[in-house]
Amino acid sequence: MAIAAGTKLRLTTESEPKPGAMQSALTAPGPVAVAATGVADGGSVPLIPIVGTGTRPSYWGFAYNQAVAAGDQPSLANGAIVEGFTGVTPGSLVFVSDTGTLTHTLPAGLANADAIGIGVRSTAIYFFDK
Repeated sequence: MAIAAGTKLRLTTESEPKPGAMQSALTAPGPVAVAATGVADGGSVPLIPIVGTGTRPSYWGFAYNQAVAAGDQPSLANGAIVEGFTGVTPGSLVFVSDTGTLTHTLPAGLANADAIGIGVRSTAIYFFDK
């Protein structure tokens, strides 16, 4: 089952910031990964959106910003609850699909240990600190 991000996601608990800057722009909330190539400004971790990549590169966190310009640091939910989703099943693990969407369905080639979060309420996800 696909999980959709609403237009106004908000953090409902504290989150530990992780360093990193977008190598390319993030146009909507979503999972971000460490870029395989390139460098970010100031030597920080170069990040890319996980959108339609066909693979799940090195997941770094869930960016709950609506948009982040290339070179800017996204606000990442790590070890935190984010409110504003639809299609969340409380108590079910959350994964990143091959296309970058959030899902409760275990993608092929992954194990439960690859989950990025767990449903808390029908509208909220707790994102693990990966």
